[in-house]
Amino acid sequence: MNTTHLLPLIIIGVAVQIFVQICCIKNCLKNIQFTRRAKIIWLFIIVLFNILGVIIYLVVTRKKSLNYSAIAWEIVLIII
Repeated sequence: MNTTHLLPLIIIGVAVQIFVQICCIKNCLKNIQFTRRAKIIWLFIIVLFNILGVIIYLVVTRKKSLNYSAIAWEIVLIII
């Protein structure tokens, strides 16, 4: 089976995953509500569980202080 036609989709998926992880890592490090220990734990979750870790982070830390529109714009600007 020839999978070369799937290669562009895989590359785009990996790029989106990396960009979303970078944005969540930056958000985690900038969040003043987290203690140092909590930041380390969240960083491990984000890095080790990839997209699942990002989803867990965004769902669990969903508060008014988390600016989803800023994260979305950051992702768009990185992609462009």
